Amino acid sequence: MLRLLTVSDLLTPETLARTPEALNQVDKMFDEAIKQSLFATDCKTFIYAIIQNIADATSEQIVRHPEEKDKLLQLGFTMMWRAITV
Repeated sequence: MLRLLTVSDLLTPETLARTPEALNQVDKMFDEAIKQSLFATDCKTFIYAIIQNIADATSEQIVRHPEEKDKLLQLGFTMMWRAITV
């Protein structure tokens, strides 16, 4: 996921300094979403793997097609969201 953020120019030094805190918050949000059955599975490691693989694929496509960066970022997010939610 951090590779995708790096490509999107959102990872600033300030953001990087807050990464552990942000990841902890994401983990808590995922726990809550799992409790509410918002995800297609309750296996958090599988959810993280799906997100990582889609982020990697998105990053690779952005490297190959930088002129389509905005479109690819949106597509990557949309596909990730559809892959993990019910």
